[in-house]
Amino acid sequence: MPERECIDDESITGPSRLLRRIPPYHVVTDPKNGGFRPSSAAFDNDPGSLHMSINLADVMAVSAVAEETMLDGHPEFSLVAITKTSAAEVGQAVMREALLENPAHGSVCGEKPRPAMRHMARSAVWVLLRR
Repeated sequence: MPERECIDDESITGPSRLLRRIPPYHVVTDPKNGGFRPSSAAFDNDPGSLHMSINLADVMAVSAVAEETMLDGHPEFSLVAITKTSAAEVGQAVMREALLENPAHGSVCGEKPRPAMRHMARSAVWVLLRR
């Protein structure tokens, strides 16, 4: 199947929250404050793709679906949010890619060099941290 083109959806505004599951091996100690943060590698593209899978928090809210349901079936995972602005600051497009089983699905699309992944990791806020 050909790669999907990266086309930014302008209906997704700057402050929109983009939710991403974080596996336990991508939760690292933050030497600056002694707490935890997601590693930059948690913001890499899906294998063989320019897309990083996310959920759009606003779509979940309209559907009255709790954000934490993203972790159903993933009991060890944590959940973070970044904003569209944070993704756009490093040249990423944000796209709606609704799936039958997940209408809130989307992607952050574009090449993700190490500085871009680091930027998104630093801007991430925990929705739910499981340690």
